[in-house]
Amino acid sequence: MKPILLPVALAILAADARADHSGNFFVKFGRFAFGFGRPAVCAPFVPCAPAGHYEFRDRRVFVPGCSENVWVEPVFQSRVFGCRTFRFCVRPGYYRRVWHDGYYRVERFRVLVPGPVACG
Repeated sequence: MKPILLPVALAILAADARADHSGNFFVKFGRFAFGFGRPAVCAPFVPCAPAGHYEFRDRRVFVPGCSENVWVEPVFQSRVFGCRTFRFCVRPGYYRRVWHDGYYRVERFRVLVPGPVACG
């Protein structure tokens, strides 16, 4: 029995032993550890209500103007020469650049309005 007690006593002295105020005891040997004690008693979890609420608000946003290419159809005309009818292109088709002015638009967005934190 004596040969076993000496190594165990030296190991306990060399170990990193800790005790906390709640009466728990913890022993660590390098990477290995063990401990004993009573389970920790924690206060019950009390959920908190969100701080504040969401509101919808409107704001005016300026949309800048832009230009657009618009196709203008060609103009044809029919003319009669003798007994025959001919169709002529009076004005060929072309693209015309049209400018659209800027305008204001109302956008609705959601905002968090802060309020008191209510924990039960």
